[in-house]
Amino acid sequence: MTSDDREFTRELKRQRANALRMRPFQRDGKPTVAQRRRYLEVSVGEWKPLLRLDALAGTMNEPVITTLPSMHPAFSGLVCRQGEILPVVDLAALLTHGASKESRFLVFARSEPRFALLVEGASELANVPVEKLAPPHSLPENIAELASHELDEHRFVLDLELVRHAVIK
Repeated sequence: MTSDDREFTRELKRQRANALRMRPFQRDGKPTVAQRRRYLEVSVGEWKPLLRLDALAGTMNEPVITTLPSMHPAFSGLVCRQGEILPVVDLAALLTHGASKESRFLVFARSEPRFALLVEGASELANVPVEKLAPPHSLPENIAELASHELDEHRFVLDLELVRHAVIK
């Protein structure tokens, strides 16, 4: 990762942390609706990244991926979704430095330029109170660079913009 990439990552995390701090406080000791976020929990080996639902455009089971040669090991190829050709990022290759043989589920990012994440599966929808989100301090460095927040030992919030920036520049 270059120094420009690190600076971009630090600035993006700083902006997101400031946005979280500006949210309304609790009413009657209970989190307000604005203080809970909805996530899709996906599986990648032992890791359980959480993806913000409002950042997703859809999912696909058993996708047909056209492989292409690439300089980045996490780039799996291309997939066609509703007539749109999208790059596919293998999340296992990005997080664990080894492509997963079991990944057969795609999650589509809503951001521009659009892309898809190849994961092993989606396990559940989660409502997470904002106060449970912590900075990603105890995660391995390669994962902390892509995470905006940490929940526990194996669960963290994956920042799709940082993933896109790391693989699809």
